[in-house]
Amino acid sequence: MNQPASGRFWMLPTLFVCVFGIVAMALTKVVPSPLRELDYMIIGSVSVLAGLLAVFVLVNRTMERPVLPPADEVKPRRRHSTSILDLNGGPDNSDPRS
Repeated sequence: MNQPASGRFWMLPTLFVCVFGIVAMALTKVVPSPLRELDYMIIGSVSVLAGLLAVFVLVNRTMERPVLPPADEVKPRRRHSTSILDLNGGPDNSDPRS
């Protein structure tokens, strides 16, 4: 198995569990007691949201980006469209109704 992929495989669930636990403990201390069932549900929901958000941010930051070619190798874009939805009237910019 590829070592970086294996490390990433374990890093994401570990990050989620750590963030979930920290947020759940913090909210349990912050929410005034006595805690009801609704309070525990809200604490769990916010903790899951924070954990998933942390995983999303980590995946987004560490995602492999495509290598772009240097600017001098980029092909120039075509100036005129050949689409039937060309609203400029075609290559000569004339009115299509005339």
